[in-house]
Amino acid sequence: MAPRSLLRAKRDLHTALPDPVASPVIKWVGGKTKLLSALTARMPAHFERYFEPFAGGAALFFRIAPERAVLTDSNHDLIGLYTCLTKDVAGVIRTLEHHRSAHSEAHYYETRTRWNDRELAWTSAERAATFIYLNKTCFNGLWRVNRSGAFNVPIGRYVDPPICAQRIGHGAEPGHPALRRLPLRGGRRAARRLRVLRSALRSGHADRQLHQLHRRCVRA
Repeated sequence: MAPRSLLRAKRDLHTALPDPVASPVIKWVGGKTKLLSALTARMPAHFERYFEPFAGGAALFFRIAPERAVLTDSNHDLIGLYTCLTKDVAGVIRTLEHHRSAHSEAHYYETRTRWNDRELAWTSAERAATFIYLNKTCFNGLWRVNRSGAFNVPIGRYVDPPICAQRIGHGAEPGHPALRRLPLRGGRRAARRLRVLRSALRSGHADRQLHQLHRRCVRA
């Protein structure tokens, strides 16, 4: 027979989510899209703030659309994408439409070369859209960089790569519940914190590290 505490916890599970308001805008290795039903079935009915230390494609975040959340990832370009989606979705879509119309093997490799050129100046929308384009058209949606930090994944063999600019606009408009007042953290400092957190999770002593992560994140 299940303990009373477990029965109480089961009664408090969040089982009535609203219709999905957005879906991930990128593919990401280790994404949670296929696990959403299992994950949402185990969520509490009420919580103050949603934390995602390893954001990636942020499938669960987009599914539950929390009012207050903090997303963190060691990939600063990924965090830059989410930051841009809170401010300039139209600019991202315009650049994506250009990539979609120009897409070819030659365009992919030219774009990849430009992406790795640190001397080039980018607008935030151009950088975010190009991140999506490379992610959607590279082999298996794999985001991989070499020791110098250069993206080096070859083109994928797709007939019609799902860049889906209009779908992005549907779910990521400024002020949308899924993106409103969203603190974002990325880059080297986030990477250091995540390495410490991963170590704590493996050792089974994550409570203190999670508490410190909570304190250091900007509150929404």
